[in-house]
This record gives sequence, C-alpha cells and structure tokens, in this order.
Amino acid sequence: MRLGLCIVMCLLASSSGSSQGVSRTGCAPSREAIARLRGYLAYYYGVDQDFDRKTQKFDVLLVNGREYFRSQDAEPIADPKERWVYIYQAGADWKVITCPAIDTWKSCEADLLAGTPPEGVARRIYRQAAANAGSCHIATDVPRWSPSPDGPEKRRLAREILQSLQVGSDAKAVYAKDFNVLDPQIFLMVEIEDGEHEFYRCRVVTGKGSRCELGGFGTVSKEDLERVISAHAFQIYPEPK
Repeated sequence: MRLGLCIVMCLLASSSGSSQGVSRTGCAPSREAIARLRGYLAYYYGVDQDFDRKTQKFDVLLVNGREYFRSQDAEPIADPKERWVYIYQAGADWKVITCPAIDTWKSCEADLLAGTPPEGVARRIYRQAAANAGSCHIATDVPRWSPSPDGPEKRRLAREILQSLQVGSDAKAVYAKDFNVLDPQIFLMVEIEDGEHEFYRCRVVTGKGSRCELGGFGTVSKEDLERVISAHAFQIYPEPK
C-alpha cells in the first residue's frame, strides 16, 4: 500500500537526528517488532519535515506468532474513517491493512486472519486475545529518519542485498541510496559495463534477507533515480576495503 505512495519522498530523504521513546500498557510486544515498527514509521514519516505528529499510539494484539499494531489515529494520507493495522511476523514482509475506525478488532477479523493456518486454531486464539485487547496499547515517538553509520551490521545487510540481487558478470558497481538498517525497503543502482544503469527496489525481510526486483518506481525517471542515488550513494559492490 505505502510502497507506491512514498517512493519520491523516500528517495529524497535527507539525514537528520533521531529520538527514542516507547511506552507500553498491559502487554509486551517483542523488542524486534517495536524496533521494526519505529523504523517503518521513521522511513515513511520521519523524512517529512511537515509531519507534526510527535507520538503514534497503537492498540496491540499478539496472536499466533503475529503482532498487530492498530493505529489509534487516522493516517495523514488515508481516509479518516479508516485505521491502518501494521502486521509484523518474523521472516515475513510487513503487511499493512485498513480497518474501520470503530473501536473493535472484530470489524476486520477476516483480513487479520488471512493466510493464518490452521484457520480454526488461529481463530480461537484470536477471539481469546481480542477479548482482552482493550488493555493492550503502546505509544511511540516517530523518529526522525537518518542513515545508519557504516559498520558491521550495515555491511552484513549490504552483503545480503547483494546476494539477493544476484548481479551478473557485467556489473561494474552497485550503489544503494544510503539507508538505515531498519528501513523496510532500499533502492539500488547497478552500473553495468556499457555505461548503462539498472535500478532495483529491495524489500528487507527480518531473518530472511532481502528480495529485490527490477523497476517498480512508477513515474520517477531513470535520470532522477540516478541523480538522487548518486548524491546519497552507499557502495555495496565492490565492497570497499
């Protein structure tokens, strides 16, 4: 959903400081899920200087290995009658669905449970958890986005991206638009021998490496992609010594 809406904004992101702060009431989402959620919020909102929501509040549901974060507020680019639910599961892509703004999980049970086997067991767990969901909340600041410093974790992710990309023997260099290790997606430029460039978008999946696909940038021109990535380039191939 969001991937297509913010490509230009995310490409034009500039680095700045970040803050930290999470409060919990009545539940304990995993640290990894919260870190990834804050990274997601920073990526999509922390690059926007005009975004003035300092705190994002969520109702939380923990069901069968999935962690559901339902925004209590309408998103700036969404229908005010809807609320977005961020679904985290280790080893899977982030999923974002919309639910009616009424204060109940029941209103979007079918969407929340889609693809959760075995369906009968998951539904029983869901209903039991939903009965107690009213007391389970978190509030987090929206961090200002900034690229991660160069270091072992960033280089490890860069190598995973390169492995997923499977560049051919004609590739001279691969550059990423500088990124944070918690970013949900990363943009790449591959320089090939004839002087041409190919552009990829890679989705970062926790515990499963990355998945890269050619193109998918909508109306953004190759010239703009080359200009923006070159201005904020992080070289991943050949890896600097």
